[in-house]
Amino acid sequence: MTIPRPRIGLILMTEWLPAWQVTMLEHLQRSVDIQAIIFYHNTSEPNKNSVALYKAKGIQRLESWVNRQSFNATTLRNVLTVLDESTPVAFFWTRQATTLNHVKVLHLDLLLDLSEQPLAGTWYQAATLGVWRYFYNANGVLQSSQTGLAEYYAQHRLVFSGLKAWTAAYKNPHTLFIGSTSTHPSSLLATVNQVLWRMVEYVPQVIETLKSFYPYQIEHLYLLGQRFAPALQRMEQIYLNDWEDNQQMSVMRHYGKRALHHWHQTRTLSEQWSLLIGETTNPFDLNHLGRFTKLLPPPERAWSDPCLIEHQGKHYVFMHEWHEPTQQGRIVCMQLTEQGGYSLPIVVLERPYSVSYPFIFNYQGEYYLIPETLENQQVELYRCTEFPQKWVLDRVLMTNVHAVDTTLFEYMGRWWMMQGRSATRQGTPNSSLYLYYADSPLSKYWIPHPHNPIVTEVDRARPAGRPFRWRGRWYRPSQNCAGANGRGLNINEITALDTSHYQEHCVVRCVPQG
Repeated sequence: MTIPRPRIGLILMTEWLPAWQVTMLEHLQRSVDIQAIIFYHNTSEPNKNSVALYKAKGIQRLESWVNRQSFNATTLRNVLTVLDESTPVAFFWTRQATTLNHVKVLHLDLLLDLSEQPLAGTWYQAATLGVWRYFYNANGVLQSSQTGLAEYYAQHRLVFSGLKAWTAAYKNPHTLFIGSTSTHPSSLLATVNQVLWRMVEYVPQVIETLKSFYPYQIEHLYLLGQRFAPALQRMEQIYLNDWEDNQQMSVMRHYGKRALHHWHQTRTLSEQWSLLIGETTNPFDLNHLGRFTKLLPPPERAWSDPCLIEHQGKHYVFMHEWHEPTQQGRIVCMQLTEQGGYSLPIVVLERPYSVSYPFIFNYQGEYYLIPETLENQQVELYRCTEFPQKWVLDRVLMTNVHAVDTTLFEYMGRWWMMQGRSATRQGTPNSSLYLYYADSPLSKYWIPHPHNPIVTEVDRARPAGRPFRWRGRWYRPSQNCAGANGRGLNINEITALDTSHYQEHCVVRCVPQG
C-alpha cells in the first residue's frame, strides 16, 4: 500500500525563521506536503525578554564576532525561499482565532507551531494529530531564546529538548520526542548551536516513524512517546532555576569566570589520550581500571579507539593515532606480546582526510575494516590483502552522511550497523544512535530502522566498540559524551532487537571524577 504524504500546516509569526528551523523544513519536505502557512500573532500576551536574556544574546553575538562565525543556528532565513513550488500552499494572516474554521477544511494531519506564542482558541482541533511544538529545556520552556541558558549557568552537562503535541484527546500535552545534548565547557554560543542544530531531526524522524501507523490516529502519538518514558523520567528529575532577572543578573560575570577557567585549563593542562590493556573475567568491572597497564604514545601522538583482533594465535591492537605535525588521524597497529609488552606501532591506513575508530571484522575468511571517515562524509569498507599492514578500498557503503564510529555485528541471521549520526553537518553526531540492517555486511543497501534514532541521549548514544554476548545476553558499549567526547564509558544491555523494535538499558557507567 502506498502511504500518502502527510499534510501539515505551519503556524508562524513571520516568514523569517532561524536557520535551524528552515533547515528542518527543507528536510521535512522530502516526506510531507506543506499545505498551509498561518501567520499568527497573539496580542493578549506580549513577548517579554528579560535583561538577562538580552545579556545572553549579547554574549552570543560577541562570541560570533570573535570567532568570525557569521552563520549560526539562530541566523535568520526566509522560509518562503525553500518551499516546494510543486505543492500549492494556502496562506492566512490573522490576529484572531477566527481563521480556525478556514484551516479545518484543509483536513491537515498536523499543525507545526513555530510561533512560540500562546495559542488562543482551540487550534489543536484543526488537525488530526493536533498542534506540535518544540520545548527547549528540562522545564519544558517553549521559547527558543532560552535554549541552554539555565543549564549553562547551572553548569549542567546535559541540555534536554524535545517535541510535544497538544490534541483534543488529551488534557495535557503528549511527549513525542526527547533528546539530550552536551553543554560546551566555556562557550554559550556553541552550547546553543549544538542543541538547536540537533533539533533539526526531531519532527522529520517522528513523522517517518508515524508512517508505520497509517492511517493516523491520536492514539498513535501515545505509542510514539512510550519509548521516551525513561528519558522523560530522567528529565523530570532535573530542576532548573527559571531564567529571571533577579536570579541571573550575574550572567556576564559567570560567563567570564567560566571562559577564563576553560582558557586556563587548555593552556596549563595537556590532554593525553592513551590505552589501558589487561585481562579480566568480568567485562562489567569498570571501576578498577588501575590494575590495567597504561600504554602512552610517543611525543606528538595520541591514541584512541582500540580494536583488539586475534589472528593465528597472536593478539593485535588496531587504533586511531592522532598525528600532531600533520593535524590528521590515521590507523596504526601493534602486536601484543605474552610478557605484556608490545611492538612499535606501524601505520596501516592513511588517507588525505582523517581516519579513526578502526572497526575490523572477519567475513567468509577475509578481514574487513570500516574506519570513521567523518571528514569525507561517507562510510568506507576496506579489505585486507596482507595482515595486518595492507588494506585496499573495497567499496563505499554510504555517501553524504555525517556519521561516526560505524559498528557492525551479526544477530539472528542479519547484519546490523550502528553509528552516531547527525542530520546536518553543523550538528554533533554524539547525540543520536542510528541503526540499519542488511543480509550481508558487504551490502551497499542498508535499510534504516523505523525507530531511528534508536538512542537520543548524548551520555550513552555514541558507539564505543563491538557489541558482545555474555551469558546469553547481548551488550553494547557506548560513550558518555556529556561535557566532552569520550568522557565516560557505558555498557548497555540490548533487550529487544528486530526490524521494528529496539530497546536497551544501561547496566554499568564509568565516569571520571571532576
